[in-house]
Amino acid sequence: MSNTYITMDELFAHLSNIVGEEDISEDPLEKSLYSHDTAPIPSFLSKLFNMQPAAIVRPENVQEVAKVVEFAFHRRIPIVPRGAGTWALGGSVPVKGGLVLDLVKLNRIKKLYSDEPSVEVEAGIVWKRLMDQLSGEGYTVLSYPTSAPSSTVGGWISTGGYGIGSLKFGYFGEQIAELEVVSPQGRIQRLTSGSEEPEMKWFFGTEGVLGVITSLKFKIRRKPEKTAVCALYSSEFETVANLLSSLAKAEVVPYLLKFMDRELVELKNQVSRVKIREENFLLAAYEGPASEVTRGVNYFGEEFRKAKAKLAEENVCTHEWEERFNPMRISRLGPTLLAGEVVVPLNRLSATVGGIKLLQKKYGIKLGVEGYVVSRDSALVMAVFLTDERKTLKYTTQFALIKDITDIGLRQGGSPYGIGLWNSFYAAEKYGTEYFEELKRVKKKLDPRGIMNPGKFFEASTRFGFPIPPRFYRLSMAVGALVNRLI
Repeated sequence: MSNTYITMDELFAHLSNIVGEEDISEDPLEKSLYSHDTAPIPSFLSKLFNMQPAAIVRPENVQEVAKVVEFAFHRRIPIVPRGAGTWALGGSVPVKGGLVLDLVKLNRIKKLYSDEPSVEVEAGIVWKRLMDQLSGEGYTVLSYPTSAPSSTVGGWISTGGYGIGSLKFGYFGEQIAELEVVSPQGRIQRLTSGSEEPEMKWFFGTEGVLGVITSLKFKIRRKPEKTAVCALYSSEFETVANLLSSLAKAEVVPYLLKFMDRELVELKNQVSRVKIREENFLLAAYEGPASEVTRGVNYFGEEFRKAKAKLAEENVCTHEWEERFNPMRISRLGPTLLAGEVVVPLNRLSATVGGIKLLQKKYGIKLGVEGYVVSRDSALVMAVFLTDERKTLKYTTQFALIKDITDIGLRQGGSPYGIGLWNSFYAAEKYGTEYFEELKRVKKKLDPRGIMNPGKFFEASTRFGFPIPPRFYRLSMAVGALVNRLI
C-alpha cells in the first residue's frame, strides 16, 4: 500500500465495519491468485511491480462500494476494480498493492423494461447467466463477449465492448442508456449520454482508472425468430478476407462473422471432437426474422460460389456455432497460452494476418490467427500461441511476441484492442492524441490522489515510483526477440 500510516489490523477493522469480516480476505494464497489475470507474468517483469494486494474486498451493493472507495481515497490506498479477471493485459492486476475490489457479489438483475426493451443489471453479473435469465422471459442481448460464460457485464465495457453481435448491433457502449458509477472520492453518480461532467463515454474502455462501474442499463431484444449458420473453407486466406468484406457490407448483415486461419484450425482439431478441414475457415451466423435470415443465407451462397470456395459440412457449422463460447479451448494443449489482439481496417486484414504469420519463423513458434468482423469496416484479430511459463528465459523472450503483433496491427492502420498494463505504451495510438489528452485531464480532475487502478493505462508505473519509458520497453522487447532466436 502507498499509505504507510495504517497497519493491517487497522485496515481490516475499517473494512470490516463496511462489508463485514466474511467479505474481506487476507489469505496469502488468495492474494496470490489476484496478483495476475489469465496471462502469467514473466518473473523479471513482475519484480518491477507490487502485484500482491493487501486485501481483497467483496462488497455486496453500491453503498458498500462507495464507502470502501471513500475510505481508500482519504487514506490514499490504491484500489483496483475487478470483474472475472478473464483478460490478459494486466488491467485488473495491482501494480502498487492496495485493495482489489472484487465485484462478483454485485450480480443481480435490477429491472427488466419490456416496453423499450432494455435491462438494468449490476456490473458483476456474468453474461451467460444474464442471457439465460433473459431467455426465460423471451429476450436476449444484442451482443456479448466470446468469454460470456465467465466474464462480467461491467468488465466487458471497461475493457473492450466488441464481440459476438457487434457487426450487426454495434459497439456495446452504443447500447448503454445509463451507467451508475462510484467516483474516486466515493460519490454514487448516475450518468446518461447527456451527462456532461463526468461524461458517460469516459468510463467505456478505460479499465477502472476513473471510477467503479456498479450498474448498467442497456438495450436488449426479443429472441430471434430464426438462426442459421453457414461456413466455408479456402486454401487461400485472401479469398476468406475478400468474402468477409463482401458479407459485412451486404444488405443483410450477419450476426456473427468469424474466421480462423489454417494453423489455428490445426491446433483446434487437436482438442475438438468435430474436426474441421485444415484450411482457412469462415463462419457466418444470421439471426432475425425468418425472411431476413433466408435472404442472408442466399447471399452467402452466391458469394461462396463466386469465390469457388468449399462449403463446410452441416455438423461443422453447428459445432462451431456452439463453440463460440470457447475460443481458448486450445489452451488445453498448453501449458501456457498467450495472445495478441488488434483491431484493424477490414481492407487490411489479409496484410495483417500475413505479417503476423511471418513472426513464426522469427520466434520459432506456431501462431494461430482468428478474429471477428466487428463493423462493416473493421475486424478484431487475435493471434494465439502456445508456450511454457515454467521455462523462464524462453517464456520471457516469447512474451515479446505480443508487442510484435501489436506493432503489425498499428502499421496496417489499426490499434490495440485493449490497454491494461502491457499496452499502456500504445494508449495514445488507440484513442488518438486529442482524446487521450482529454482522458489524462479527466483523470487528474476526478482522481486527484491517483488511487483508482493506478500505474497503468496512462503509463506503466513501477513499484519504485517511476514509469517504464516507452523506449526502454521497445528496446527490451527487441532484445527479447533476439535472445529467443539464440536459445
